[in-house]
Amino acid sequence: MARRCWALAAVLLTALTTACTAQAPAPPPGPSTVVKEWTKVGKPKSVDMGFRTKPCEALTAAERRTVGLPSAPVQATAEEPAGCTWRDQGTGAAVRVELDQLSLAQRFDHEPTGTGLSVVQIAGYPAVRAKEGTDQRGCTLRIGVSATEALAATFSSPRTGPEAVPDACALAQQVAERVIATLPEGS
Repeated sequence: MARRCWALAAVLLTALTTACTAQAPAPPPGPSTVVKEWTKVGKPKSVDMGFRTKPCEALTAAERRTVGLPSAPVQATAEEPAGCTWRDQGTGAAVRVELDQLSLAQRFDHEPTGTGLSVVQIAGYPAVRAKEGTDQRGCTLRIGVSATEALAATFSSPRTGPEAVPDACALAQQVAERVIATLPEGS
């Protein structure tokens, strides 16, 4: 009988100790996504493993020549977000498209306004367009391809060029549209 009491006491003590030290589950990592009207995506795409592992294959050599970025593409390093830089070695113009770490809804608390910022549609997807630099030689597009995924397309050109680029965002948009076309449907 004494053994049974000690065994029961040990079981109760173990259960009580476990219950007292148990912690509530941690909240999910990262910012919560509240989809705003301007960030809604009608036909979501998925930044699938193809783009995540081989992003430079999103454009063929013929497409690179068509958009004026014929030089060999450069894939992002393992430490960077999945992405690729396409360039023209002759002019120095380059477009980098990468997986954005945040969706549009996560990145912007409200519809962005301000100098150089505009909300646009790219290939039917909500995007924020930002011209950069006093000479407007740079442009970044953040394109929401689903409620949880976005792409960032950045155009840059050398500051030593003879003239400002007439529309720094046009080339970034052309490349982004071609990359989006290669992404599979998502949810």
